[in-house]
Amino acid sequence: MFIDEAHDYKNLTRPSNSADLAVTNGSQRATDLEMKAKYLREKARALGAEQGMAHAPAKAIAFATGTPISNSLSEIWVMTKYLRPDLLHEAGLGRID
Repeated sequence: MFIDEAHDYKNLTRPSNSADLAVTNGSQRATDLEMKAKYLREKARALGAEQGMAHAPAKAIAFATGTPISNSLSEIWVMTKYLRPDLLHEAGLGRID
C-alpha cells in the first residue's frame, strides 16, 4: 500500500502514562490505516515464510510526505509503528512509554 500525504495519519491513538505522549482519542483514519497495514504485513510475512524468507522484513506499506516529523519525538514513534513495528518491538519500544 502506498500512502501519499502520510502526515495526515499522525493522530494515532497511543496510550501512555505521560500526558505529553498520550493521545487517547486518535483519529479513525489513523486507526483504520494501522489495521490495514497490520493485515498486509501479516500477509507479506506469510508469503515470505512460504518462499523460504521467514526472517525478511514484511514489506506492506510505503509513505510519502513533505512533513513526516513536525512537532515531537512521538511523531517519529508513530511513523515507525506504521512502517517498521518490528524494529520498535526489538528495541523494547512497542509502547511509546
